[in-house]
Amino acid sequence: MTAQQPEALRLADALTIPECTLEHGDCMKAGELLRTLHARVQDLEAQQERKPLTPDSSKVVSDEDLLRAFAGTNFGTTDYRPLLHQAVLKKACDYHCGHTITQIMKELGLIGTNGRPLKKGVNMLRIAYHEQMVKGP
Repeated sequence: MTAQQPEALRLADALTIPECTLEHGDCMKAGELLRTLHARVQDLEAQQERKPLTPDSSKVVSDEDLLRAFAGTNFGTTDYRPLLHQAVLKKACDYHCGHTITQIMKELGLIGTNGRPLKKGVNMLRIAYHEQMVKGP
């Protein structure tokens, strides 16, 4: 037993000594339960330190397809993925998008001829929404 040992483990050790006031089997069970709970708490704390998984929209639309679709366009930036995310979000809310970005979304199979997101577009929509919630506009 060290001074830096967590309180839960010190209690677990105390429950396994013969002087424990509970019946011996109960002391052992309580000690094991405390050790198990302590290990679980450590696992949960370690998980909180990890960065959250951020979905990647390149699995929905590859970088090559994105560059091919945006070839010959001038949106003032070459960072096309955020533009596409924003446009898919707008289409899902029945907002108007420009003709060029609408045609690009149709070409990539994100929206149908009626302007509503298709299955691939819904996947992109989820990623775009998650990104908006995590990073902000």
